[in-house]
Amino acid sequence: MIQNISNKTRAILVGVFIIIAYGVLVSSITQSKIMVMFADVISGLAVIGIAVLMYPLFKETNKQFSKGYLFLKYAEGISMIIGGILFLSTSLQYTRGIIYEDFHVYVFIISAFMFYYLLDLSHKKFLQKNTADALQISSSKES
Repeated sequence: MIQNISNKTRAILVGVFIIIAYGVLVSSITQSKIMVMFADVISGLAVIGIAVLMYPLFKETNKQFSKGYLFLKYAEGISMIIGGILFLSTSLQYTRGIIYEDFHVYVFIISAFMFYYLLDLSHKKFLQKNTADALQISSSKES
């Protein structure tokens, strides 16, 4: 199903999910336990959604690296979901802090570098394919 999505639709969905993922910042503007919990859970699902949508494109350039990226994004999303649930309990705020400050931040940084590396590889492959197609079209017109 994810493989059959057009690149335009995929790009729109990834953009929407990126905006939704910023919902994790809700905890910096409110202390409403329910709002923060929902924002963290939805943000975590959006992070996973981005990786799932991008994986079919990325695996064409470097399958093993793409699997690593997908694994890290699942870990990041799940940690956000757990962090959101832990926000409901005042006694578990310390544990939530450990998740976000000692785990999530590093997973986010590493997976962001992986994302941009895979995006660059995908872009280069796209350019090579389109250049080859353009050369083939121009040579067929000359014939």
